Amino acid sequence: MNSYRRAFGDVVTTALIGSGLVLGVGSPATATATATATAPAPSAAQADVLGVITAPLLSGVGQVGQTLTVAPPVWDLLSPLDVVSNSYQWLRDGVPIPGATDLTYAVTTDDAGHQITTRVTGTLLGLIPLVGTALSNGIDIPLPIDPDPDPDPGAVLTALVAPVLTGVPAVGELLSLSQVEWSLPGVTTTIQWLSDGVPIPGAQGLSFIPGAEHAGTEITAVVTGTLAGIPIVQLLTNGLGIPLVGAPGTPVATAFPIPTGTGKVGTLLTGTAPAWNTSDVVTTYQWQRNTIPIPGATSLTYTVKPEDFGKALRLTATGTKGDAIGTASSATVLGKLGDLLAETAPSISGVAKAGNVLTVQPGAWGLGTLPTFGYQWYLDNQPITGATNSQYVVKVTDAGRRLAVLVNVTRLGFTPASAAAGPVTVPKVASKTTLKLLKKKIKQGKAGLLRITLAPGSLRPSGKVKIFDGRKLRRPTPCAWPTTAPGS
Repeated sequence: MNSYRRAFGDVVTTALIGSGLVLGVGSPATATATATATAPAPSAAQADVLGVITAPLLSGVGQVGQTLTVAPPVWDLLSPLDVVSNSYQWLRDGVPIPGATDLTYAVTTDDAGHQITTRVTGTLLGLIPLVGTALSNGIDIPLPIDPDPDPDPGAVLTALVAPVLTGVPAVGELLSLSQVEWSLPGVTTTIQWLSDGVPIPGAQGLSFIPGAEHAGTEITAVVTGTLAGIPIVQLLTNGLGIPLVGAPGTPVATAFPIPTGTGKVGTLLTGTAPAWNTSDVVTTYQWQRNTIPIPGATSLTYTVKPEDFGKALRLTATGTKGDAIGTASSATVLGKLGDLLAETAPSISGVAKAGNVLTVQPGAWGLGTLPTFGYQWYLDNQPITGATNSQYVVKVTDAGRRLAVLVNVTRLGFTPASAAAGPVTVPKVASKTTLKLLKKKIKQGKAGLLRITLAPGSLRPSGKVKIFDGRKLRRPTPCAWPTTAPGS
């Protein structure tokens, strides 16, 4: 069947030329289709002439258990009064899925490893029904990845590639969300689109088309990653400001702010200025924490605070030109624990001598909330049981050995740190040895008695005394120790 279009003045009409039909032309202002015989019912090949301007679009997360949604196609109609009736058939690798004939489709385990599409059939009723078919884009459903059955409790889930919103920020235009790549396998990803921070019902796929109700708001998306045994991670995307419909001159960002920095507490984030589609735009800035403005953070730089840990930080730029206002938001930076570094190392004060008190000075650890300190004293690199205070009383048994202390530091928003002080050596106890003959004179060839006195200072001696004659060890001689220490 052949289809013809011809314009007469401001009127456009369509006539179908087939058996039993001829084209009749009236005056220049009119056009009529006149049947010379009864028109037979069209065949399928004859009827499939309804053209497609925009193909149907699938959106959603290609994952078992998620829901996909199809946006109807835009048909090539002659009159805005024409009404097309659509029917839907979901396909798995091009094969119809029994019973899947709605606007939405819940992905099942049977779909894993296959591609899902939708075939839309449109019918324009009239003297001769016009029928058209349109095939949507495809969404691949990956095979499920088994999560680690015994994840490391210390593992941290992070995004290797953060999600980014792209598209023309305007009512009726398609916005797309890039896929997020996680640092661990088996992560379940969910998406929620937001309008000025408020969830948009049903907007949970990788694409979204703003409606008139979203004009004048900012569109963002929250991407959530869930893995058993690991804390849930939520990422907030950059924002796209949807200008008010019919507001000429509204600033629209052609380049969005970009934040640089690690996001660690105590470090600096620096944002870039946006580019607008028009000149003479006055730009102001506001850093946000989980989409909530941070008081006083209104410059291109921001120092990450302890309360930012685990939160999504972003820079929002507002462009004003006259009464027209546009916004542009950066991608988010996740607040991370800062590095706790000692500006002044810990030190030990006091005289390392038996009976004296040693005190550790914990050092200086930069600006911020007051740190919490913990202590552990060591003797010759071995922890001393119970010695966990900032002071330590030197024991007699420490003589001749080395003392040190480990200072453990914690501060809100920072990774715990530690630093050692010492070591200091406890000197050996000085002793005094004296020799005295019991008789002033000894006959030649006779043995004499020699009294050896060992004075170990204030300590109570114990053990044995060995006596050498040159290098020869003499027979041990009984020693008498005092029952109390001298001076007691």
